Amino acid sequence: EDIVDWNAWTRYVHPDDVIYLRDLVQRCVTSREAFTVPTRFVLPSENVSSSPKSQKVLYALAQGRTIASPDSHVSLGYVITVTDVTRLKMLEMERVKAIEAHVNEQTKRRNDAEEYRRQQEAFIDMICHEIRNPLNVVMNNADLLLESVIKRESIL
Repeated sequence: EDIVDWNAWTRYVHPDDVIYLRDLVQRCVTSREAFTVPTRFVLPSENVSSSPKSQKVLYALAQGRTIASPDSHVSLGYVITVTDVTRLKMLEMERVKAIEAHVNEQTKRRNDAEEYRRQQEAFIDMICHEIRNPLNVVMNNADLLLESVIKRESIL
């Protein structure tokens, strides 16, 4: 049997968080442990046909504990507080986006620099090849001429 009346307030909990939050609170209430958990609440919309994406989501920090009798054998009730941390969450999400944008920019710059270096190396390799090929012909012809001059001198 549930100690907490879940239907009274879980209809406002974000659908992705309901099961986790219910299980955590139930476990902590039963074991008389305190809990702190971030969660999301969906504000009821005046427009019944509005989609879940258009509903306003509040980010909250839910904290709770069991109130026990002085001898700690009987639970007298429980206290759950919910603190709206939406503004902090939005600032955190903006900061994360800014960091991701910075990381993406740095990655793009590094990739551009690597591509530039690869193109530069390819250009230098091509120029070296273009210079080396004609020089090889010249060097080979110079060697042949030198050999022929040496052979002529040795014959005479």
